[in-house]
Amino acid sequence: MHETEAKAKVKTHERLEEKLKEMGFEYIGETNEHNSMYDICGFLKRHDRALRMRKDETGCCITYKGKQEDSSYKHRREIEFGIPLFLYSALYAIIPNSLKYEKKRLTYQRDKCKVCLDDVKKLGKFVEIEGQEEEIKLIIEQLGIKETTKESYPQMIARLGHQPDKE
Repeated sequence: MHETEAKAKVKTHERLEEKLKEMGFEYIGETNEHNSMYDICGFLKRHDRALRMRKDETGCCITYKGKQEDSSYKHRREIEFGIPLFLYSALYAIIPNSLKYEKKRLTYQRDKCKVCLDDVKKLGKFVEIEGQEEEIKLIIEQLGIKETTKESYPQMIARLGHQPDKE
């Protein structure tokens, strides 16, 4: 499966929440995500790939993100699968992570398009739009978003000089 998304930093989510409801988006729910990034001797980063393990109220998963493809927005192969909590806990304890980050996510859905309002610790508030490129472009315009980024949250955190959390 491929994922296409646009992401933008925003000052607040309140106006966006109202606008999404007006545009016919359904509120799906809120999650508090704990994300851990993994890399083997920097191999994945050097080849523009990522491996993430996530835990939230809905469960645990592992996600592989492939190399970014040529697109107006972030477009890459994504493979994600759920794992049981005991496996998540074992892998988390055994394998050193390269970076951890947490975010609170409010999710809205309309047809096959998903809009997430993220509050990311260390970074602030963002809107993330996933769907077909044409629909993403239209939603960006309707929400009044002026600038988007292809940068991931881990890339932003690393750029700002935050080191991996130590436990």
